[in-house]
Amino acid sequence: MTEVLSERVLDRVPFRDLGFSRLFADYCDAAAPAVSFFGSHFRSDLSARLRQVPPFDATSRGILVDVLSEQNSRWQASPATHENIDRLSNPGARCIVTGQQLGLFVSPLYTIYKSLTTLHLAAKLSTDEIPVVPVFWLADEDHDLDEIDHCLLPGKDGVARIEYPRGFDSQGPTGALIVDSDSQRALSELRTHLSDLPYAESILNDIEACYAPGVSFADAFASLLHRMLPGTGLVICSGADSRLKERAIPLFERSVREADALDQTLSESTKRIEAAYHAQLHIRNTNLFLVQDGVRSGVDRRDGQFELKGSGRSFSEEELVGLIRSQPGAVSPNVVLRPIYQDLLFPTLAYVGGPGEVAYYAQIRPAYDWAGIQMPIIYPRASLSLMDGSASRLIKAEGLAFTELSARPEQLFRDLVIKRMSVDVDASIGNARDQADVLLNELLLTASRLDPTLDGSVEAIRAQLRKRLDRLGLKFLRAEKRKHDLLEEQVQRSTSFLFPDGKLQERTFLPAYFLARYGPNYFVRLLDDLDADTSHHFVLRA
Repeated sequence: MTEVLSERVLDRVPFRDLGFSRLFADYCDAAAPAVSFFGSHFRSDLSARLRQVPPFDATSRGILVDVLSEQNSRWQASPATHENIDRLSNPGARCIVTGQQLGLFVSPLYTIYKSLTTLHLAAKLSTDEIPVVPVFWLADEDHDLDEIDHCLLPGKDGVARIEYPRGFDSQGPTGALIVDSDSQRALSELRTHLSDLPYAESILNDIEACYAPGVSFADAFASLLHRMLPGTGLVICSGADSRLKERAIPLFERSVREADALDQTLSESTKRIEAAYHAQLHIRNTNLFLVQDGVRSGVDRRDGQFELKGSGRSFSEEELVGLIRSQPGAVSPNVVLRPIYQDLLFPTLAYVGGPGEVAYYAQIRPAYDWAGIQMPIIYPRASLSLMDGSASRLIKAEGLAFTELSARPEQLFRDLVIKRMSVDVDASIGNARDQADVLLNELLLTASRLDPTLDGSVEAIRAQLRKRLDRLGLKFLRAEKRKHDLLEEQVQRSTSFLFPDGKLQERTFLPAYFLARYGPNYFVRLLDDLDADTSHHFVLRA
């Protein structure tokens, strides 16, 4: 198998050893039952598919290029990005696409890893005849602000949480929210946490420039992502643009007119996947939201009508179709229809996704068949843990496996202290307990002969003695622990850095921390070493 980040690889861990879903792990291992839900596999079918993606028509291509040029100019993209946008004018152009919600200050880390995987694949596959363009799709119409209004980073006492202060309860697309003056509180808190790191000023200045009052969340996120990956040529797209949604009017209309058929198709698919693995998505009976008066509301089908959830409004089929035709910008596809909308706009060769996304593509594949669009190759993103010197020294000194640091720090510290002790406390206490049991069993025989009612007294002494021996063992251990304050601190720091709050680092921490610690081009340098093997989780020397 291809090496990844050769000289920097410290460990290569199977996904199933880290608690990833069985469907995702089996797909990465090319197990036939899992692959059958996708119809293809990323390791064997990607190059062969390159020439099979049907080219998109000139009108759609022209509109897409115009929209992308405008959007990425607004986000101050580099010339390399605009060159890639121009390559989409080529009728044979293909795309590697990824996407993510608008996490605060472009978080968490895996947002960057998705982008790096997309950039790497595009560069590896692109030729003069068939240019392959890396695209990042902004999920800026999601409305769950609770998922993205905060970020986490390493702190002095474990994990520090920074929240975007808000005095409102938004139910509209998060991308349309406007950064206000209160954002300065979050930025000030971030500056406090990062200011001691050697390259903090550069990334803090970038964040403050992008998240200035009056800027939308979508614009802030996209601008900062470009700055975090300077000169890489990543093309960012907001599908919320009404000109793009006009291209999808037939798709949205058909999803209304054929709602029953699509619902049946997805229900059957869900049952099949549940019989073998798990269903990632809860299937709704329609797959559209409407954005009206700043609120994004789901459309539910009931008794032949289409109800706008929470509003008391309802539409007949013809009324809803009429609204789609007259106001396509108000239509927002849900998790099932959004990928199809995306691949209607782009000639997508592969989609780079995380474990949850990979699982839901297996579930919605029949929806692609329904839409008459070939589902792209589903490519797992790079999954990485960046290990600093402190954690590396601990692992080497104690002979630990990477996965052992996922334990609770107090439990790992206890285990290491016991391993270091010159005597086996558990064995000593256990031996004392066994000897006591022998003596007490003799006393129990004597008590039974004299007066059977005395048996309870002997057993009470046995229980009390066991408790006292257990307490003595804990005292022995506490005495030994006091000799290892440095080890305790190292365990606490290393576990919270690699498995913050018990989760993988990539799912938790803010990318800006690593740029502040290792330099403004840190992720670009990481791209220089990246390979296409994403079938395992890799532990890298930071």
